[in-house]
Amino acid sequence: MFLESVDEVVIEAFASRGLISAYGIETIELVGAIRAICALRDIPVVRQTPAQRITCVPTALEMLRTRRTEFKALHLKYDDHQVSALAHLLHREGSALRSRAQRR
Repeated sequence: MFLESVDEVVIEAFASRGLISAYGIETIELVGAIRAICALRDIPVVRQTPAQRITCVPTALEMLRTRRTEFKALHLKYDDHQVSALAHLLHREGSALRSRAQRR
C-alpha cells in the first residue's frame, strides 16, 4: 500500500485573515483529513510556512521547465501549485540533509 512507503508528510501552514472562501474551507478539510490519516498511521506531519519555500522556487521552476516536453506529451501543464509543492519538497530535503550533517 502507498502509505507504507511514506516517511513523513509536508503541508503548508496558512493563516486566514478573516473571511475564508469555499476553496479555503475545502483546503482546511483536506488538511484535517490528511493529518488524521497521518495520526492513525504514526506518520509525522511537518508544517512549513510559505516563506520557507521561497529560496527553492527558482530551482523548482527550472526542474519543471526542463520536463516541459514530457508535460506536453502527456497533455499536462504545470502551474504555481506544482512549483510551490516542489519548492516545499526541496526545502524539506535540504533541511533533512543539513540536519543529518550536523549530527555527524
